[in-house]
Amino acid sequence: MTPQTPDLAAVMARLDMIGERLGSLEFQVIGLLNSQTVEAEAFVLRDDRGEIRARLEIRDYATRLTFSDSVGHERLHIGRHADGTPDLSGIRG
Repeated sequence: MTPQTPDLAAVMARLDMIGERLGSLEFQVIGLLNSQTVEAEAFVLRDDRGEIRARLEIRDYATRLTFSDSVGHERLHIGRHADGTPDLSGIRG
């Protein structure tokens, strides 16, 4: 066997391993697609230029939805404070 000739058994073993990993990943993706619950610490919406336009998050034990303008400046907060009181504030800038 020359250095340029691949070992067929090694190539087949590697392909088998890749196939198993791909099958496992496919199973995980299908599970995510079939899930009725999505959990995260924050959800971020970006426009086609990558600017954050909205963010839903928990900040300092308070729920907050923030909207930003086209250049990423935060403009409006909607949510609840940690004590449960509502929060609606516009940000001038």
